[in-house]
Amino acid sequence: PPRMSYDECDVSLQIKCKEDAMERAITQEESLAAAFNEYRIDDIPSLYTNDAVLVPPNMDFVQSGDAIKGVFGALRGKLRGDAKFEPVSVEFESNVILEIGKSTIGSSFTSTYYVRHVCVGKRWYIETDILSINRGCSADVETEPRKESELAMKVALEGEQKLAAAYNGN
Repeated sequence: PPRMSYDECDVSLQIKCKEDAMERAITQEESLAAAFNEYRIDDIPSLYTNDAVLVPPNMDFVQSGDAIKGVFGALRGKLRGDAKFEPVSVEFESNVILEIGKSTIGSSFTSTYYVRHVCVGKRWYIETDILSINRGCSADVETEPRKESELAMKVALEGEQKLAAAYNGN
């Protein structure tokens, strides 16, 4: 896919503090959930940069609007009920947000996800979306959520490095 030409992030959209970052992440995830829940699968690729990477739970990453549509279409076809994508923790720079969140679709699917949001020109987009970074056997998730989100961020960043290596052919 063509690389995006990343225009400078419009100053009015830049992130200045953690609250901004969390609000922006919530807005982005609500747009994605709404499109998914209303069966507007065709609208989903426009929420992503055109060189975005999406890693579905089976771990074969995809990279194109059609492929992203395919993943969400397959999930929509398989899973009953509405999706909720809830940001749990965010790290940020003025034009980038790293988000860890919890996704649930109906009663049958729950996972921890990782998203890298970027601001391009006058819009925010999803640039990297790892739909499931669950490590097995995490029985202590509830007791220490703080550690869990640190672990999630670590797993996500490892995942992102692996993707970059695969993508750059190293």
